Amino acid sequence: MSAAFFDSFTDEQLVSLIKSGDEKAADALIERYFPLASVKAKKINEYVPLHDVDDLTQEAMTGLLSAIYSYSEDRKACFSTYANVCMNNRLASVANAMRAKRLVPDSVILPLDELNDKADELPDPEEYVITGCTADKISQIINSQLSEFEYSVISLFLLGYKYADIGKKLSSDEKAVDNAMQRIRRKLRSIC
Repeated sequence: MSAAFFDSFTDEQLVSLIKSGDEKAADALIERYFPLASVKAKKINEYVPLHDVDDLTQEAMTGLLSAIYSYSEDRKACFSTYANVCMNNRLASVANAMRAKRLVPDSVILPLDELNDKADELPDPEEYVITGCTADKISQIINSQLSEFEYSVISLFLLGYKYADIGKKLSSDEKAVDNAMQRIRRKLRSIC
Protein backbone atom coordinates (compact mmCIF):
# COMPACT_ATOMS: atom_id res chain seq x y z
CA MET A 1 0.00 0.00 0.00
CA SER A 2 1.33 3.42 -0.94
CA ALA A 3 0.67 6.66 0.91
CA ALA A 4 -1.72 7.62 -1.92
CA PHE A 5 -4.01 4.80 -0.78
CA PHE A 6 -4.73 6.83 2.36
CA ASP A 7 -5.59 10.09 0.55
CA SER A 8 -9.33 9.59 1.09
CA PHE A 9 -8.90 8.84 4.82
CA THR A 10 -9.57 11.60 7.34
CA ASP A 11 -6.85 12.56 9.79
CA GLU A 12 -8.87 11.00 12.58
CA GLN A 13 -9.13 7.69 10.70
CA LEU A 14 -5.38 7.69 10.11
CA VAL A 15 -4.70 8.38 13.79
CA SER A 16 -6.90 5.44 14.72
CA LEU A 17 -5.02 3.18 12.30
CA ILE A 18 -1.67 4.43 13.61
CA LYS A 19 -2.66 3.66 17.19
CA SER A 20 -3.50 0.11 16.10
CA GLY A 21 0.01 -0.25 14.66
CA ASP A 22 -0.40 0.64 10.96
CA GLU A 23 2.98 2.07 9.93
CA LYS A 24 1.78 2.92 6.40
CA ALA A 25 -0.96 5.09 7.89
CA ALA A 26 1.72 6.84 9.98
CA ASP A 27 3.77 7.50 6.85
CA ALA A 28 0.69 8.92 5.11
CA LEU A 29 -0.21 11.26 7.97
CA ILE A 30 3.37 12.44 8.38
CA GLU A 31 3.59 13.09 4.64
CA ARG A 32 0.31 15.03 4.83
CA TYR A 33 1.56 17.30 7.62
CA PHE A 34 5.18 17.74 6.54
CA PRO A 35 4.47 20.84 4.36
CA LEU A 36 2.72 22.52 7.31
CA ALA A 37 5.64 21.73 9.62
CA SER A 38 8.04 23.19 7.07
CA VAL A 39 6.00 26.40 6.76
CA LYS A 40 5.82 26.80 10.54
CA ALA A 41 9.60 26.33 10.83
CA LYS A 42 10.31 28.88 8.11
CA LYS A 43 7.94 31.42 9.68
CA ILE A 44 9.60 31.15 13.08
CA ASN A 45 13.07 31.31 11.62
CA GLU A 46 12.07 34.33 9.53
CA TYR A 47 11.28 36.43 12.59
CA VAL A 48 13.58 34.85 15.15
CA PRO A 49 16.53 33.08 13.52
CA LEU A 50 16.94 30.30 16.04
CA HIS A 51 18.27 27.29 14.26
CA ASP A 52 18.51 25.44 10.99
CA VAL A 53 15.09 25.36 9.30
CA ASP A 54 15.35 21.60 8.73
CA ASP A 55 15.93 21.06 12.46
CA LEU A 56 12.96 23.29 13.30
CA THR A 57 10.83 21.34 10.81
CA GLN A 58 11.79 18.13 12.61
CA GLU A 59 10.83 19.72 15.93
CA ALA A 60 7.43 20.60 14.50
CA MET A 61 7.10 17.00 13.33
CA THR A 62 7.91 15.88 16.88
CA GLY A 63 4.94 18.00 17.97
CA LEU A 64 2.85 16.19 15.35
CA LEU A 65 3.90 12.79 16.69
CA SER A 66 2.98 13.92 20.18
CA ALA A 67 -0.42 14.98 18.85
CA ILE A 68 -0.95 11.61 17.16
CA TYR A 69 -0.36 9.62 20.32
CA SER A 70 -2.16 11.94 22.71
CA TYR A 71 -5.19 12.76 20.53
CA SER A 72 -8.56 11.50 21.65
CA GLU A 73 -11.78 11.89 19.70
CA ASP A 74 -13.52 12.36 23.06
CA ARG A 75 -12.16 15.92 23.03
CA LYS A 76 -14.64 16.78 20.28
CA ALA A 77 -12.01 18.68 18.34
CA CYS A 78 -10.67 17.84 14.94
CA PHE A 79 -7.19 16.38 14.80
CA SER A 80 -5.83 19.15 12.55
CA THR A 81 -6.59 21.80 15.16
CA TYR A 82 -5.04 19.75 17.93
CA ALA A 83 -1.98 18.96 15.80
CA ASN A 84 -1.49 22.65 14.98
CA VAL A 85 -1.46 23.55 18.66
CA CYS A 86 0.93 20.72 19.54
CA MET A 87 3.31 21.71 16.73
CA ASN A 88 3.25 25.36 17.79
CA ASN A 89 3.85 24.44 21.43
CA ARG A 90 6.81 22.24 20.46
CA LEU A 91 8.39 25.07 18.46
CA ALA A 92 7.83 27.51 21.34
CA SER A 93 9.50 25.04 23.72
CA VAL A 94 12.51 24.77 21.43
CA ALA A 95 12.79 28.56 21.23
CA ASN A 96 12.68 28.82 25.02
CA ALA A 97 15.23 26.04 25.49
CA MET A 98 17.61 27.67 23.04
CA ARG A 99 17.19 30.97 24.83
CA ALA A 100 18.07 29.30 28.10
CA LYS A 101 21.23 27.88 26.54
CA ARG A 102 22.08 31.28 25.07
CA LEU A 103 22.05 29.88 21.53
CA VAL A 104 19.72 32.65 20.49
CA PRO A 105 21.35 35.89 19.30
CA ASP A 106 21.33 38.68 21.88
CA SER A 107 19.03 40.74 19.65
CA VAL A 108 16.14 38.36 20.32
CA ILE A 109 16.69 37.66 24.02
CA LEU A 110 14.27 40.38 25.19
CA PRO A 111 11.23 39.20 23.18
CA LEU A 112 11.88 35.59 24.13
CA ASP A 113 12.20 36.58 27.79
CA GLU A 114 8.77 38.21 27.54
CA LEU A 115 7.39 35.10 25.85
CA ASN A 116 8.97 32.90 28.52
CA ASP A 117 7.36 35.00 31.25
CA LYS A 118 4.00 34.20 29.68
CA ALA A 119 4.72 30.48 29.19
CA ASP A 120 2.51 29.49 32.12
CA GLU A 121 -0.36 31.40 30.51
CA LEU A 122 -0.19 29.36 27.28
CA PRO A 123 -3.22 27.13 27.04
CA ASP A 124 -3.03 23.40 27.13
CA PRO A 125 -3.83 22.16 23.59
CA GLU A 126 -7.02 20.53 24.82
CA GLU A 127 -8.25 23.69 26.54
CA TYR A 128 -7.37 25.77 23.48
CA VAL A 129 -9.37 23.50 21.18
CA ILE A 130 -12.37 23.45 23.52
CA THR A 131 -12.68 27.24 23.41
CA GLY A 132 -14.14 26.94 19.93
CA CYS A 133 -11.80 29.37 18.20
CA THR A 134 -9.89 26.81 16.19
CA ALA A 135 -6.54 27.28 14.55
CA ASP A 136 -8.29 26.73 11.22
CA LYS A 137 -10.58 29.71 11.85
CA ILE A 138 -7.70 31.91 12.98
CA SER A 139 -5.64 30.80 10.01
CA GLN A 140 -8.54 31.66 7.70
CA ILE A 141 -8.69 35.21 9.07
CA ILE A 142 -4.93 35.68 8.93
CA ASN A 143 -4.74 34.49 5.34
CA SER A 144 -7.82 36.19 3.96
CA GLN A 145 -8.67 39.26 6.00
CA LEU A 146 -5.48 40.77 7.38
CA SER A 147 -3.53 43.38 5.49
CA GLU A 148 0.21 42.88 5.04
CA PHE A 149 0.86 45.37 7.84
CA GLU A 150 -1.64 43.66 10.18
CA TYR A 151 -0.07 40.28 9.40
CA SER A 152 3.39 41.62 10.28
CA VAL A 153 2.06 43.20 13.48
CA ILE A 154 0.34 40.03 14.72
CA SER A 155 3.34 37.87 13.81
CA LEU A 156 5.72 40.04 15.83
CA PHE A 157 3.22 40.38 18.68
CA LEU A 158 2.87 36.60 18.93
CA LEU A 159 6.64 36.35 19.13
CA GLY A 160 6.50 38.54 22.23
CA TYR A 161 7.39 41.98 20.90
CA LYS A 162 5.88 45.06 22.57
CA TYR A 163 4.03 47.65 20.49
CA ALA A 164 6.97 50.09 20.55
CA ASP A 165 9.38 47.40 19.34
CA ILE A 166 6.97 46.30 16.62
CA GLY A 167 6.68 49.91 15.46
CA LYS A 168 10.46 50.22 15.22
CA LYS A 169 10.81 46.95 13.30
CA LEU A 170 8.09 47.98 10.85
CA SER A 171 9.19 51.62 10.55
CA SER A 172 5.92 52.79 12.02
CA ASP A 173 4.75 54.37 15.24
CA GLU A 174 3.27 52.73 18.31
CA LYS A 175 -0.19 54.22 17.64
CA ALA A 176 -0.34 52.61 14.17
CA VAL A 177 0.58 49.27 15.75
CA ASP A 178 -2.12 49.71 18.41
CA ASN A 179 -4.70 50.56 15.72
CA ALA A 180 -3.69 47.48 13.73
CA MET A 181 -4.06 45.29 16.83
CA GLN A 182 -7.55 46.70 17.45
CA ARG A 183 -8.56 45.83 13.87
CA ILE A 184 -7.09 42.34 14.23
CA ARG A 185 -9.00 41.76 17.49
CA ARG A 186 -12.27 42.88 15.86
CA LYS A 187 -11.68 40.50 12.95
CA LEU A 188 -10.91 37.60 15.31
CA ARG A 189 -13.95 38.33 17.48
CA SER A 190 -16.16 38.21 14.42
CA ILE A 191 -15.58 34.45 14.06
CA CYS A 192 -14.50 33.24 17.51
